[in-house]
Amino acid sequence: MRFIILSLFKLFVLLFLISCEENKQIKTNEAVIEKKSSSEVSSENDAKKGSKENRESDLTSTLSSHLIQFKLNIEVDDFYVKFNELMNANPGMMVTNTFDHQEKAESVGMTIDFSSFHHLYTNQLINPLINENPLVALDLPLRIHFFKDDNNDFAQFVDGHYLIKRYGLEESIQTAESNSRVLNSIVKNLSNQEKPFQNSDLNFKELEGIEILQSTSNFDETAKSILHAIKKNKEVDLIAAHDFQSFAQEANYSIGKCILLLYGNPEMGSSLMQERPSLGIDLPLKMLLYETKDGVTHVAYNNMEFIFGLHDYQNTEAANKLNQLTATLITGKK
Repeated sequence: MRFIILSLFKLFVLLFLISCEENKQIKTNEAVIEKKSSSEVSSENDAKKGSKENRESDLTSTLSSHLIQFKLNIEVDDFYVKFNELMNANPGMMVTNTFDHQEKAESVGMTIDFSSFHHLYTNQLINPLINENPLVALDLPLRIHFFKDDNNDFAQFVDGHYLIKRYGLEESIQTAESNSRVLNSIVKNLSNQEKPFQNSDLNFKELEGIEILQSTSNFDETAKSILHAIKKNKEVDLIAAHDFQSFAQEANYSIGKCILLLYGNPEMGSSLMQERPSLGIDLPLKMLLYETKDGVTHVAYNNMEFIFGLHDYQNTEAANKLNQLTATLITGKK
């Protein structure tokens, strides 16, 4: 595993890229899981040009409905080097985390094809989304996943229209769309592929697949308790903790308390990626701690059966096990 924390840079180059556009257990044994579901966002946000028409016969990787994907015309290793060069040349976009799935698999005696994802951060394209709906941080920072599947090399990233629909974004629609344009520009310039593979079938409801618990403790106590639970649990490793508020404050932005925890089980994750390599963009597991304006602390995580469904992958047993693992870390109940 490679974990990289880079210092914040100014955002001017990004503006050019987007053509000048933006030990105590947590006291939640009595907490109530609030499965929030509201009406679907307007179907206008689901439409993306050239979805099925853009599929090519040599696309051997099953395309997920929430992703935009490019087939690489060069080896992933070469692409990876050029990607790092591009990031170093663009101070407006910083890499906050790098996670090498293949390296992690090898550390537990397993084998998977090349798979690596990168978290990319820029306050201008992230904070407006979190200000409108903190839950969107479950799919942030921006991320690009490089991987090999059936001897083909791919780069993929989360489609901004997926963020708009899943999190019911209205005020920050343009920001979400700008995220896609920026990532599209980065990958396109390196892949030599004019049109990406897209699947515009966003067939789900707003907030679907998100489990939300309300904590009876304050934010700091909740975070401390969950971190302690993760560290003492022998089934999981803590990969990273991303403090969105701290990043925002350093750039003079104001958002509420919001921390994303990344953690996982290398054996389980590697086994899943052996069957569906595209899952590497949604692994390891993620848990979001955030405080609402009324001072209430919430803990949210993805229902993995929903995530598997996005990748056209069915494994109820594994999804249930991962969901139970996360719930246990939060509530202490097995």
